[in-house]
Amino acid sequence: MIGATLRIKNKTIIVSILLLLLGIIGCVPAGPGYLMGQARAAQANGDQARAVALYDRVLKLFPWNEYRAGEALYWSAQVLPGEEKFEAYIFAGASPI
Repeated sequence: MIGATLRIKNKTIIVSILLLLLGIIGCVPAGPGYLMGQARAAQANGDQARAVALYDRVLKLFPWNEYRAGEALYWSAQVLPGEEKFEAYIFAGASPI
């Protein structure tokens, strides 16, 4: 009887640990690759404001990632309006780039 009780407790502990790990993995913020994909999709759909905001998020969250930071700077410059039109996007608390 004591052995059966210990097995149930061990199973409960193992299941609890697995659920905790799954919860932690689910709370990890999106990586730079995911954010860049979302930004490129927004840009392709013509949603420049969202694209710029997502590129800015990549720069804020992953400045140490030289490849993604450089890519985010490049594509955010591509989103900016050309000489044929002028629109200004102002984001409260935006990073000074």
